[in-house]
Amino acid sequence: MKKNRLIQFTLLSVLFIFFATTCKEVGVDGKCSDNINPKKRNVTLSSSEDSVVIETKRQFWWIDGVNSEEEYYYTRNEKRDTVYGDWFVVTKESDYSFKIKVRENDTEDDRKINVILQAGNCFDYVTATQIGK
Repeated sequence: MKKNRLIQFTLLSVLFIFFATTCKEVGVDGKCSDNINPKKRNVTLSSSEDSVVIETKRQFWWIDGVNSEEEYYYTRNEKRDTVYGDWFVVTKESDYSFKIKVRENDTEDDRKINVILQAGNCFDYVTATQIGK
């Protein structure tokens, strides 16, 4: 009986050490490194009509969609490079950048979107907040 417990303990210890040393923390969805790597993760835009260009350190990505508090907006064209929302437009400007353009926010509430970038099975995100008046 003691021998069985010793074998079980040894086996569990070996498995624990194996998994503890082989698992790596992943900072993006999927098993991939930060392969898009936007230079800014959070941006703030003024309440008037405004825009910002965000550069990436990598290429070969596309815009998967944009998530707002109200709904999810998908790319509608074949190139997957533009998303139109009620108060924003997100456009891939080049292999290494995309632009977020917002209409004037005439409410007192802040508005927020999450731009979802994709490369293969890997995803990255940029959050844009437009302040209220």
